[in-house]
Amino acid sequence: MWNEKKSYLLTMFLMVLIMTFVVVFVSTVITIGFSEGFILKWMKGWGIAFVTAFPTVLLIMPFIKKIVGKISKL
Repeated sequence: MWNEKKSYLLTMFLMVLIMTFVVVFVSTVITIGFSEGFILKWMKGWGIAFVTAFPTVLLIMPFIKKIVGKISKL
């Protein structure tokens, strides 16, 4: 059965997955264009970006929630 914590983790996982996929795609196109080896370089960059971004999001999200909570009470 899904609880709030599992839903939260899945949401963060999918958000980071999609965002890093798109951002690294755009960055790779801008940097090297659609040249030979594009897909391999894109996937390598995306893998590195994802394993960096997901733990980062999990670490900073509680602080962001607190800040947003304080701002929204103003």
